Amino acid sequence: MSIDWFTLIAQVFNLLILLFLLRKFLYLPVLKTVEARQKFIEDELEKAAQSRIKAEKAEKLCLQKAQQIEREKQNVLAEVHHEAEKLAADLREQAENQYHQSEQEWKAKLQSEQKSFNTALQVLIAEHFNKFAEKALRQMADIDLNEWIIKQFIQKIKDMSEEERNKLRENLQSQTILHIQSAQVLSTEFKKQIEEFLRKECGVSDKVKFSYNINDDLVSGIILQSGEYMIEWSLNGYLQEFKKSMTKEVSHLINRGVL
Repeated sequence: MSIDWFTLIAQVFNLLILLFLLRKFLYLPVLKTVEARQKFIEDELEKAAQSRIKAEKAEKLCLQKAQQIEREKQNVLAEVHHEAEKLAADLREQAENQYHQSEQEWKAKLQSEQKSFNTALQVLIAEHFNKFAEKALRQMADIDLNEWIIKQFIQKIKDMSEEERNKLRENLQSQTILHIQSAQVLSTEFKKQIEEFLRKECGVSDKVKFSYNINDDLVSGIILQSGEYMIEWSLNGYLQEFKKSMTKEVSHLINRGVL
């Protein structure tokens, strides 16, 4: 079997040309494309790594921000809680002060009303007591209330001890005017009766003058004023005891809700 060298050389030459063409137009472009692709992938991976690092940094920063926000939130909540407690304490104090003020005002009003009530009660009792006493005295002995009061006043002086009567006599004799107060207007006859008794029993001079005045605070009584010396007989003491007892009973009825 003989070798066809021409054909062999031609085939080798064709193969070399094919390899050259494949290398130039296929292998090298593909290699460049692969290298470019690899470089692109590496760049992308680098970018991804950088992005991951940035993401981790951002996550860490977000975590720090979240922790800071949480701390600030707790501080704000604590401050709000403190302010709320302070406000509640202030409101409670204001409410207590207002309550105490209202209580004081209520007590003052109650005392004022009670005082007004006592005054009205005293006036009412005095009026009815006078009417009752005068009516009772007229029915029992057919005497005027003023007459009975003057008799009691004169009797009070008579019942004094000798020492007291001497002091009264000395005081009356040293005066130029004697003041007599009564709850009601005294008639001329009653005035004369008083003056005659004092001149006779206490040695009052005829030069001494008598001044008669109405005392609205008296309840069926008479007062002799001689300088700083004073003699009084009235129903005020009896009336005060009666008013005290009456006020106590009325207050008891009010507390029980009866009135």
